[in-house]
Amino acid sequence: MRYLRDEIKAKANENLSNNLTIKQFNKRIDRFADFAKNEGITKTKQAGDLDQRCALVQKYIESMKSEGLSAQTIHAYLVPVCKGLGIKPDKPGGKWQGIEAPARRQIEITKGRTDLEVRSLRDLENPKFARLVEFQKAVGLRRAELARLTPDAIQHDITGALCIIVKGKGGKIQHQRILPADEKIVFETIAGKRSGERIFSSEEMKNKINLHSLRRNRAQSAYEHYLREIHAGRAEALKTQIRAVFDEYNPKATHAQRVRFARDLDEHAEYVVRGDGVTRALADHRPVRYNRLAALAVSVFHLAHWRIDVTITNYLL
Repeated sequence: MRYLRDEIKAKANENLSNNLTIKQFNKRIDRFADFAKNEGITKTKQAGDLDQRCALVQKYIESMKSEGLSAQTIHAYLVPVCKGLGIKPDKPGGKWQGIEAPARRQIEITKGRTDLEVRSLRDLENPKFARLVEFQKAVGLRRAELARLTPDAIQHDITGALCIIVKGKGGKIQHQRILPADEKIVFETIAGKRSGERIFSSEEMKNKINLHSLRRNRAQSAYEHYLREIHAGRAEALKTQIRAVFDEYNPKATHAQRVRFARDLDEHAEYVVRGDGVTRALADHRPVRYNRLAALAVSVFHLAHWRIDVTITNYLL
């Protein structure tokens, strides 16, 4: 009789190639398996049919809620478990069928929003980290990307724009654009560094600076830049560049994918923030309406997310 823990891992990790994702999935599955063990369930057969599995997962959800875990965290813990147990969402990214998980609210997303005066003001103002801070303000990379960055990563993309080539989340190669106004600080920072040499030393990377907050600020500045470009009558040039990058990244895109992508290539279309996002926007004195083309440019050129909703929810609000 097969162990439930092993079966969930086998099914949850199907078609996954990124070791970090697999490691995270396995840790979350182990957590659930320990809960199931306490419920007297260790073997696959003991978990029963789909309805019984949903009932077990529902008990797990209630247990996590009693621990005080946020809806966001509970959702993250459920993803590999539900996949491994065959509990499917009603639509991609939608609610799981057969269970009642707490709804994730935009207002609970706090990554990169911690007060810098509390967490990292001392390091932020420390001259020891000045190179890193000024560079991050200009490029907005992730901490791990900054740590392994070398001068060789500074290149031009398919449109001729200066960019930084990094290996981002999931091991995907990404081209993150440097705006013309920031090129000077980038070249000053890498001056004197040899090919293959790390731009920032390990000592420079040992800090408590909220680098993700600076990445968020960079995204907001980039949005304003593209908004100015659109208002200056350069929307068509911007769309041409976005199409070129899309074709490079997605050579096998289906017709449906291209249709969805084309919908956002409209300088007159707006993305309207709804629900909790409105509360957060008003509290932070941020807009509740965003130009879809400008937001797409930020998503494609600077974040490599390719999703306007993620870009606006996590970076522009």
